[in-house]
Amino acid sequence: MLQLKNVGLAYPVGDRTAQVLRRVNLTLPEAGLVLIAGPSGSGKTALLRILAGAELPSRGELVVDGEATGRWNENRLASWRRRCGLTDLSLLLPDRTVLENAEVSASLSLGGGREVRENAAGVLGLLGLEDLGGCSPAQLSDQERWLAALACAAARDPEVLLVDEPGVLEGDTRRSILGLLRTWAQERLVVVTSREKELFDAQQDVTALLQGGELTEVLSAEAETPTPQFASPAGLSAGGRLAMAVKNLGSRRSQAAARLGGVFAAVLAGCLALSALQGARSETLALQAETLAAYPIVLTADDVADEDLDALGTYLETEMDIHNASLQRTWAVAPTIYALDSDGSVRQVNPETTAGTSLWTEIPDGESLRSASYELVAGRWPTRFDEAAVLLDAQGNIDRGCLEALGLSAEEASAGVSYTQMMRLAFRVLLPTDRYVRNVDGTWGYIGDDPEVMAATISASQALKITGVLKPASRNSGAGVGGAVYLSDLTDWVKTSILSSRSVTAQTGDPLTDVLTARAFDASAHATDPDVQRMTLQRYVLGLSVAGQKALYERMTGQEIDETAAQDSLLRTLDALSDEAITELYVREIESGVSPGSYEDNLRAFGALDADTVIGLRLYAGTFAGREELVGLLDR
Repeated sequence: MLQLKNVGLAYPVGDRTAQVLRRVNLTLPEAGLVLIAGPSGSGKTALLRILAGAELPSRGELVVDGEATGRWNENRLASWRRRCGLTDLSLLLPDRTVLENAEVSASLSLGGGREVRENAAGVLGLLGLEDLGGCSPAQLSDQERWLAALACAAARDPEVLLVDEPGVLEGDTRRSILGLLRTWAQERLVVVTSREKELFDAQQDVTALLQGGELTEVLSAEAETPTPQFASPAGLSAGGRLAMAVKNLGSRRSQAAARLGGVFAAVLAGCLALSALQGARSETLALQAETLAAYPIVLTADDVADEDLDALGTYLETEMDIHNASLQRTWAVAPTIYALDSDGSVRQVNPETTAGTSLWTEIPDGESLRSASYELVAGRWPTRFDEAAVLLDAQGNIDRGCLEALGLSAEEASAGVSYTQMMRLAFRVLLPTDRYVRNVDGTWGYIGDDPEVMAATISASQALKITGVLKPASRNSGAGVGGAVYLSDLTDWVKTSILSSRSVTAQTGDPLTDVLTARAFDASAHATDPDVQRMTLQRYVLGLSVAGQKALYERMTGQEIDETAAQDSLLRTLDALSDEAITELYVREIESGVSPGSYEDNLRAFGALDADTVIGLRLYAGTFAGREELVGLLDR
């Protein structure tokens, strides 16, 4: 059972205090559907966040199963958060697909494995999003993005499902989702907030009216809620679904502007309203800076007709000063980071973690962007490529699963970790080229399949130390569960180190020879058609020296021949051979001396192709007006 006892929530606004909730008292059942209705600004979202443990009340208590959570330590609070599913658009990871977002959310509660994947895929099917699982949040309409946030909350199989403002849903989709929520409420508590009291009929378990931060009325249903009949949203019209990729921004101006806006539009409206109440220009500018740092314009290869993001970035950089903005590139290569455990073992924590996604992110360049994005909690800011920081969530906490993903054991994470312990975490950065060593014959050999050798190699690789603990800027709601951050200097170091490594320079210095085998690259040598093989052998014979032609004839026939007659005899012999004999000879004489790979394959294995490939652009505007100018520039 959940209870709110005399709960209040206040935020400092300049030299005043904004009271969001006042003396809220509410007892919620263990299962059932509860509607909390009220106008915009009445405190509905704040109430949900307090119920989820994502926000701590300024006054009063949240009581769970008879225990006041104010007395809980961080581990117990984190456990409660995992038991709740809160729809929050700001928690949709922009660089992950809808399905991956649902899997990440599920893994925070369920751990990992098949159950996570099945829960995520099953919920997407129930919500009619199965065809959009491969899309990023930015490719969705407002309705689809809201459904994706609901999928993330429901995929955790929570004990308490907290649903914020389903009024964005339209027509049949709204009716279907409300029916689904009623079904889910038969086994758990489902709390829904909405501006529209009429969203539900009069047969719900509880309807609470919230105005001015206070509950003015709590109505109990007069009749038992019947089991509803509803249609799956999967059968609805696809008219509201955007294309998975917009190949040309200028081709559909209105859709491009909406797509670039995303969640930012809602945050912008809230910040403008708050700034109007504050009446202080400096505070307004600070709000703008924090919001714009949290919601940059993000472009991927799908946004550009020829997929040349680097060229687009070079052009845009000429416009940045005019529009008071900055541009940052995202590269295909990412630092491969390992945690060093106390027993000497190593474990990769980036870019893949036990949760199936990376919790390591790159800090935006520029002091103003960094200060608008993060606050320093302990230690100092990282200043070099070999320094990083632990990132808490917006409430100054860090999830246990996140601590495990950063390299701590389950026991250590459960026991709780101090800031000092966080700054003692040890990491190593491994380059793709570190998996190759030079052999005595001059070729390069792969050692990545030898665990013992790799463990020693990782332990001796570039150190990455934690210098501080950060949290998102106080008014920045894109909190997540925590993680770690590093400077773009680390990405630059990885790129430079790869491109200047001995193995890469050896390969680029001789693009015709495979440095892994010392054989020549020749894709045409891997022919399978006997007629092509016969022609290739004929050209091969004509290119041999007289002595080489004599030696080849004697190898083929076992008979001696005069050098002057060897060429004609070889060509006649080739014409007379069967297809099977031609193939056998071709494999022995041609393919055996040619590399099975390619120049591009080797550069890809060494990481050199990724180190030189831009996969994303982030545009940070200086003001709201500047952001709109950037959107117009991109449309044009």
